[in-house]
Amino acid sequence: MNIIKFLLRNSRGLALLAIIAGVLSGTSGAALIGLIHASLGAGPGALLNLQWQYAALCVVLLLTQYASQVFVLRLSQGAIYDLRLRLSKSIIDAPLRGLEEAGSPRLMASLTGDAATISAALINVPIICINVATMLTCLVYVGVLSWQLLVGLLVFMALSIASYRLTVRKAMRHLKSARAEADTLFAHFRAIIEGNKELKLQRRRREEFYDEDIKTSAATVRQHNLRGITTYILADGWGRLLYFIFIGLLIYVVPRMTAVTVQDLTGYILIILYIRTPITVLLNVIPSFSEAQVALQKVNDLGLSLQKEIGKERPALTAEVKAAWNTVELDGVMHAYSTDREEGNFVLGPIDLTFRPGELVFLVGGNGSGKSTFAKILTGLYVPEAGEIRLDGRPVTSETRDSYRQLFSAVFSDYFLFERVVASDDPDLDARAHEYLVNLQLDHKLRVEDRKLSTTALSQGQRKRLTLLNAYLEDRPFYVFDEWASDQDPLFKRVFYTQLLPELKARGKAVLVITHDDQYYHVADRVVKLDYGHSVPGGYDAQPSDMELAYA
Repeated sequence: MNIIKFLLRNSRGLALLAIIAGVLSGTSGAALIGLIHASLGAGPGALLNLQWQYAALCVVLLLTQYASQVFVLRLSQGAIYDLRLRLSKSIIDAPLRGLEEAGSPRLMASLTGDAATISAALINVPIICINVATMLTCLVYVGVLSWQLLVGLLVFMALSIASYRLTVRKAMRHLKSARAEADTLFAHFRAIIEGNKELKLQRRRREEFYDEDIKTSAATVRQHNLRGITTYILADGWGRLLYFIFIGLLIYVVPRMTAVTVQDLTGYILIILYIRTPITVLLNVIPSFSEAQVALQKVNDLGLSLQKEIGKERPALTAEVKAAWNTVELDGVMHAYSTDREEGNFVLGPIDLTFRPGELVFLVGGNGSGKSTFAKILTGLYVPEAGEIRLDGRPVTSETRDSYRQLFSAVFSDYFLFERVVASDDPDLDARAHEYLVNLQLDHKLRVEDRKLSTTALSQGQRKRLTLLNAYLEDRPFYVFDEWASDQDPLFKRVFYTQLLPELKARGKAVLVITHDDQYYHVADRVVKLDYGHSVPGGYDAQPSDMELAYA
């Protein structure tokens, strides 16, 4: 999709109005030049009539120029609005595995850098419309003055455009390379922010990261941008040179070849000088459109890849939480994915497991044994590559997976804390939230007003407790906690295992807890153990007291 198609997709009617207003604006500008030309040779009597025409054309020029800019501005901003929402919706709807494969730097680069580049280019659309209309109207006027002059001007414009396009192709290659390297640079920027503590503590890592990663990537982006934009500057200079060569031919060569009056020659020069402005403006804004074209292609490529992933799921129109359920069964479930530790794929499963309401299950195992991946499969975030998940005996399919996910409230180890606590129509939500904050010992740190947290600037352990607030208020049938207690102090860790979890169980909730806290295994009804993607023999349905742990 190119920029023009992207712009016209939202409102062709508004685009038509903008074009009409732009044409009228350009026509008015060219008519003013013709009127000035006519006034230079008019007598005193004619000037009185011409001055009113001049004033009227100035008013028309002002109004049509304003209308064209406003129409196209609304059109361009609507297109950017649509782009941001469409890309955000694609990311929201895409399967988690597809987003992980795309990578956070690429997603952020499209949402921020690419969208900003496209927006900056589209802001120039009103200017382009007016100047294109002005240039075309001026060409018509030149044809009225002299068809020979029009032919000569068109020849020079064709030479300018042809030479310009040759250099633009080279510039585009550099801009594409710069945009591709920008993804890597965004990843380095993210590392600066998220790994700032480690960089401060490790001087050698900090220096190597800055010198070998950031400077190298930033230099590559700078080099390609400089080469690309420098090429545009060269093309612009060449176009200006051809323009003045044409004016020189009019002044010094044409009078020797044919009879031409001073008034006619003045008119030629006047219109050529006037047409120079729209041509220069167009040449100056073309680089921004080339950059925007590259950015739009990156966004479209990302959108298409996400749409392919979205196509694997066909969510139901409604996603109601199933209040009453009996079993969630995993039958021969397997999932493979690549890891940094292994040359091949890590294979989780096959796993056969059943969960029931009112049951507290602990999932244990060594680091890298597949516990978090299992939690994502169970909650429907990952799709099993073999086997199936059944809810009350019915297989979870692409049509029902989104509804199945609404069964769960999960707090993963890499959780994200939203300011809005929960989407609910409960008028007493703020009061209920305050009660939970008291139980979580956070009431002195923040409050909930209008379903929003007053602050999230808390310690890591306190933020982790705050995730329980959302979980409690969601009141889902199945809770999943991925190493929730790992960064809690001993006092609240004991509260979590001996009070909060039994309370959820007493309310009939199914609870899966991923944990390494072996001193609390006796709290669970069952302890399920994974050893590098496979269940340990005798591990399923074994009582906690009978479990012998052997971490991989």
